[in-house]
Amino acid sequence: MATIDDEATRRLLAQLTSISAAECEAALADALEEVRRRAIPLVRAMLVEQLLERLDDGQEREPATAPAASVPPVVPDSATPASSGQLVYAYGVTSPDHPAPVSPVAGVGGEVPSMTVRGTIGVITGIVRAEEFADGPIDEHLEDPEWVERNVLAHDGVLRAFADGAAVIPFRFGTIYRSETRLGERLDEAAEVLATALEQVRGTAEWIVTATLRVDASTGVAPSPAGTPAGDGRAYLEARRGDRDRERFLDDLSARCGQTCHDRLSHESVASSLLSPSPWDQEDDSAPQRPILRCAYLVEDANLQGFVDAVGELRMRFDEIGLAIRREGPLPVYHFVPPDVQEAMRG
Repeated sequence: MATIDDEATRRLLAQLTSISAAECEAALADALEEVRRRAIPLVRAMLVEQLLERLDDGQEREPATAPAASVPPVVPDSATPASSGQLVYAYGVTSPDHPAPVSPVAGVGGEVPSMTVRGTIGVITGIVRAEEFADGPIDEHLEDPEWVERNVLAHDGVLRAFADGAAVIPFRFGTIYRSETRLGERLDEAAEVLATALEQVRGTAEWIVTATLRVDASTGVAPSPAGTPAGDGRAYLEARRGDRDRERFLDDLSARCGQTCHDRLSHESVASSLLSPSPWDQEDDSAPQRPILRCAYLVEDANLQGFVDAVGELRMRFDEIGLAIRREGPLPVYHFVPPDVQEAMRG
């Protein structure tokens, strides 16, 4: 007995016998364009969510009642009321002898951040306006994707600028204190946890490597020739029955290439953290690409050249099959922050 899917396929085949391959291609193109149009807002929301996840050091977020992109609450400080108009924004910590970035970079809220030494800890801070970043206003702003994107990128930009020279342990986006006094007290309370974490990543930096497979290049499948005679609809559809075999081939190729790359780069790093694919990984929107690997590697400064050479070696090895490999860094150690650091600085 034929299934519903079998019957639908039979009817489709019957209809396609009188449709040319070119017309099928046009129909598919129209359908894809409609999918892209509907996907744009979804992709934008996903990008903002991934930015927040990236700055959340790879940990699961605690359940939030109001916006999904929640941030740590402003830490109360009775000595400095919110009406003072300014709050202290904490980006992260680093070594106390860390040099300032060569070029000043605007931080969250537009202010240029600085580093203050507190005992054996260097804390990166900036000033933000209470009318925008206090508990009530910031909850409203978190509903605005453009506001979130702008300020998350500023947060990330500051941390990247300071990470170019020494390891930086990032705090979650939106770690805010009412005053420098309150921040200092929290740093003193968390001094042992922070010092231990800094020692663990001293002399290292995070590097993210992404690998994508250009599908047409890897399979040798050429576009359908133009001008196929009418009535070839059945042949057109049947020719695509090989897609299932091609997908199996791509799955196997992707797994083997991804594992080979990961094994090689893990050998040149001290730790790694596999990440979910990102829409940013695709190099060229016009060429279909398949995500193979996205991984964060903790690399010792002393072995950076070995890591870079390994990436170059993999590029040369897999270039012929259409594998594109990119590296990004040095970065703050987003994916190698001990959980107790974020908890200690939540206030």
